[in-house]
Amino acid sequence: MKPIKRILYPTDFSAMSVLGYQYCLNLARQLDARIDVLHVYRIDLGVPVTDPIAYKMIEARKENAHLKLGKFAHLQKSKNNPLTAGLEIHAHASVGMPEDEIVAFSKKNNIDLIVMPTHGEHNIIESLFGSVTSEIAATSNCPVLIVPEQVTYRKITDIAYATDLSLENIAKVSMPLSLAGLLKSNLHYVHVYSEEKAAVGEVDELLAANTFNVEVLFHELKGKTVQEGLKLFLKEKNIDLLMAYSPPKNFFERLFRLSTTRHLLENISCPLLVMR
Repeated sequence: MKPIKRILYPTDFSAMSVLGYQYCLNLARQLDARIDVLHVYRIDLGVPVTDPIAYKMIEARKENAHLKLGKFAHLQKSKNNPLTAGLEIHAHASVGMPEDEIVAFSKKNNIDLIVMPTHGEHNIIESLFGSVTSEIAATSNCPVLIVPEQVTYRKITDIAYATDLSLENIAKVSMPLSLAGLLKSNLHYVHVYSEEKAAVGEVDELLAANTFNVEVLFHELKGKTVQEGLKLFLKEKNIDLLMAYSPPKNFFERLFRLSTTRHLLENISCPLLVMR
């Protein structure tokens, strides 16, 4: 995982977006990263109008979007605002479909991480399933951090990496190892099993992949489902960040669309970093 130096934060100016942005600002400070705030707006007017009138309406909408974006990006910025002081923040506006524009912007500008908020306990299913957030997490070429609405920022000191001990999963362990080293955090490998524990050789292979000399802890939990085991672990260990590898086209089939995952998502207690 390359160093995180550019973070993209898409916003629709909602109250939920403000809460997520506060998390993003604090994370950027811990990572010493730049933030690019992006607002995507539509220009469909909904009523038939003549060309001169349509042009004026489009220009007015564009001007209003940029005005709101500037205020949001700096949170009505003052010189003494502790949230934004000292951070490099750039505001951008584009027109189109959010899921397309956000992914395109991240590719064009070599974004290292996309941070997106989502609704809390009672609304997360309606928010995530078929939403812009899930679409971006499934198609982005860079990691996507999903921040539940009820989560407030705290310094990341404990990271959990959900692993099924497959060769593909172990091959991606350098990403959480790198981030843990960067943040000077504890890294917890979490393996949830329903019947048999992992073989000694599998665990040794996972631990041998640690070429970053990061202190790691291996946890093996029995649970009816992976989601149930993870939920209990996150709560018990007070984990600050959960990381999971997303194989192309498979992650959301396994993690977001299966009915057994809904209980975890409705009660998730920390941000989820989806790795590509």
